[in-house]
Amino acid sequence: MKRLKATCLSAIILFTMSCTSLKYQIKRNDAFTKKVVSEILRDNDNVFYLTTEFSNASLVWTYEKDVIQIFKLINGSVSTERKYELLNGSESIIHHSEENFNNQIFECSELDGDLIEIRIKNDGDIEKYSFPVNLECFTEREYESTFLTRVAGDMRKYNIRW
Repeated sequence: MKRLKATCLSAIILFTMSCTSLKYQIKRNDAFTKKVVSEILRDNDNVFYLTTEFSNASLVWTYEKDVIQIFKLINGSVSTERKYELLNGSESIIHHSEENFNNQIFECSELDGDLIEIRIKNDGDIEKYSFPVNLECFTEREYESTFLTRVAGDMRKYNIRW
């Protein structure tokens, strides 16, 4: 009986330590993601990122003139970095207007899903957009907005998803 109690107590302690460690890793990755986003936004006029509430990973991407740069962040560090040449440029992403966010994006809303965050500099001001979405729904739709069509298409093309 004492052995059973000791085993149960050990299991509870290990489970608690594991949960605490995962919470720490999630918090650490969130802070690192925000740091990377801020650094990119200092040098570039746009940054996008994908995160989920209970994950220690995030995906961050940005568009330059003819390049998309994608970072996968895990446990508060850069796990992978990829760059791709854009054959059709990035004008529709870099030069956008607020009208690009029409109500169609809300058709894929999901409160316990993924979160797409967008930061764009416009005349010195930083515009921030957050969309809780079902990622599969968001990336597989066609939108009236050229901006949203491009973002969803690039997420499919460059495998910006879990």
